[in-house]
Amino acid sequence: MEGIGIFTPSIKLDGRIRINFRINRRLQERLNMSGAFTGEFKNRENIGKTMVELEAEVGGLPWILA
Repeated sequence: MEGIGIFTPSIKLDGRIRINFRINRRLQERLNMSGAFTGEFKNRENIGKTMVELEAEVGGLPWILA
């Protein structure tokens, strides 16, 4: 995985392990170039919407806790 970024493991006091990832800046810049990403986006129609618009579609925040 050389060159994609930095993986940093950490452990919580209760013993849970977490892996943090920081993407390589050049890779991120290239992915954000127009036409660079050729995959599919789930929920593409939500790109550019505000949080208020998204919340209005689902009836507010309580759905997160469900």
